[in-house]
Amino acid sequence: MGARKPKPARRFDQALTWASLGYGIFCAAFYATHTRDELEIAFGVEMILISLLDFMWARARQSLGIGLIVAGVSAPVIGIGSAPLFWHDARLFAGDGFFTPLLVGIVGGAPLVWLGVRTLKHGAVTPRTPDPEWLTPVRWALKAGLWLIVLAFRLGDFRSGTVLVYIGAALALCSLALGLPRRLAMGKSGVGRLLAFIGVSALFITLVAGVAVGGHMSRDEQMLGIAPSLLLIAVGVIVTWRSAK
Repeated sequence: MGARKPKPARRFDQALTWASLGYGIFCAAFYATHTRDELEIAFGVEMILISLLDFMWARARQSLGIGLIVAGVSAPVIGIGSAPLFWHDARLFAGDGFFTPLLVGIVGGAPLVWLGVRTLKHGAVTPRTPDPEWLTPVRWALKAGLWLIVLAFRLGDFRSGTVLVYIGAALALCSLALGLPRRLAMGKSGVGRLLAFIGVSALFITLVAGVAVGGHMSRDEQMLGIAPSLLLIAVGVIVTWRSAK
C-alpha cells in the first residue's frame, strides 16, 4: 500500500509553520533594518527556532530537515540584510560592513545545513503513540524559554538581560533533552551528541564573531556565549559517555 496522505488539518498546520519560518527570516533580514529596530532580529530568529521546533513536535522529519537547511542558508542573508544597523559603511560586495556579516552568517548557518542534511538522510521518527501528560508542560517550557531570551533583548540593563538569557536557554535545552526522544528516534547517546554539537557550534560562532567584529563585542558579551557553550559541551560529553557504558 502507498504512503498515507496527510490530513487537511496536518497540511494546514505545516503550511502555517512554513509561513512562520518565512516571516521570521523576513523580520530578521529586512524588517529590522526597515524599522531600525534591532529587536526585530531577535523576534525573527525566535520565530525561525519555534517553527523548526514545531516541525520536530509534529514528527515532520522531511519538513524539519528542509527547514534546517533553509534556516542555515538564510543566515548569511540575515547578516547582510541587518548589517546597516551595525555598520555605517554597509554596502553590497564592498567593505567590512558586507564581508564581516557574510562570514559570520556562513559560520552560523553551516551547522544548521549540516544538521538538516543529516536529518533528511538518517533521521527517523518515533511511532505515533499517545503522548504522556508531562510532555505538554515540557513543550510550553520550551517556548517559554525562547520567549524569555526575546524579553532579555528589551531590557536596557545588561546584567538583568544576561540572567534572563541563561534562564531561558536552560529551560529550552532541558525541554529539548526531554522532548527529543519522544519525537525523534534518538536515545541518550544521540541527545548527548546533539547537545555537544550545539555547544561546539555556539562556541565556534562566538569566537569567529569576536574576531570578525573586533571592538564591537565586549569581553562580557563574548563570555555570555563562551561560558554556556563550554557547559553544553561538557554536559553533552558526559551524557554520551555515560550512555555508552
